[in-house]
Amino acid sequence: MELEKRPNYDCYVDYFWPKSKWLEENCLIGDLDYLGPEAYEHVNDPLMQHVHAYNCVSRTYEGFNNVNQDLNHGLDQRMFKKRPKDVQERIRKYVTNEWTTREYIWSYYVHRSTGSGFFASKPFHGYHNNIVSHFGMYKTVEEMADLMKEWKKAGKKMFSTIGNQNPTPVKGLNLTQHITSFGYDLINDLTEYLINNHKAGNPPFNQKEITDRCNEVNIKAGVRRWNFPYAQMAADIATYHPELIDPNSSLYCGNNAVQAIDQMFRKPKGVNVYDFHDACLQDLTEVLGTNASAHEDTLCIYVRFLNNLDRSGNNRKNASGYYMMDLDDKPLYPSIWRPEALEKAANKASLMEFLQ
Repeated sequence: MELEKRPNYDCYVDYFWPKSKWLEENCLIGDLDYLGPEAYEHVNDPLMQHVHAYNCVSRTYEGFNNVNQDLNHGLDQRMFKKRPKDVQERIRKYVTNEWTTREYIWSYYVHRSTGSGFFASKPFHGYHNNIVSHFGMYKTVEEMADLMKEWKKAGKKMFSTIGNQNPTPVKGLNLTQHITSFGYDLINDLTEYLINNHKAGNPPFNQKEITDRCNEVNIKAGVRRWNFPYAQMAADIATYHPELIDPNSSLYCGNNAVQAIDQMFRKPKGVNVYDFHDACLQDLTEVLGTNASAHEDTLCIYVRFLNNLDRSGNNRKNASGYYMMDLDDKPLYPSIWRPEALEKAANKASLMEFLQ
């Protein structure tokens, strides 16, 4: 597929991604100061240096993946020294060396179901209202499910919708009940399905196959699709268990990543939208490395960068000279984060005028 590239493609490839990679290696993982002379030499962007949401291109080091890293690597990870002290103490008590594949897949599912610990730009980002970080101290899925019920009974917070939406429960169940019953059965079946495929000597599944399979279970149960979190769970399995799901396969993109793709490429007429997304992710992978899952995540951050999103309230701007663009590559309103907001605002105004 021949892709037509828009101006914001150059910004991602030549400006945002290389600078984010430098910040990741030297400041996020390393010990250099975001505002030190080295950062000014290599980055020199007030938004990227002050707002620590634009500092990563590797999916494994994104805050919403901190817990997965802890469960899989424990003390043996480069980021351990930068974990909050209470998290470090918790990790030292982990018994994940006794886990089976089922415990890991269950943990990925619950992590995405409860919001991924997401709270950008906060010291506890990755651990916000997070129960899965505590799962490492338990040996079985059943013990972890019981822990969720105990937290629910005690009124302890374990959900957030900042990172991704919680699942829609089966009618009559609350979220905890849904996860520990419907989700419990889903993960048991999925784990068996993945392991049996591997034991049969078959190639690993691609990420979309597993996302589709999970959504089919939802539909049969009368529950709506849960595309993005299932896609993220499939990416988690692919990252840490590549023998089960191919980490180099493509995945379904979330809304923010789709917006970023549309800012960077023009979709050819008549081309399926999912094929278009796959081709765009493949292009970025060939040019910059990593894989589709990593770029999908970085693109979600990139669209915020183009919108100069600064949750500190200091209204810092990026120094790239690029911005959100309309279909004619003209500046979109810089204060609008999601392009749809402008259209909705216009429609709302028209409706009010009509009513008046």
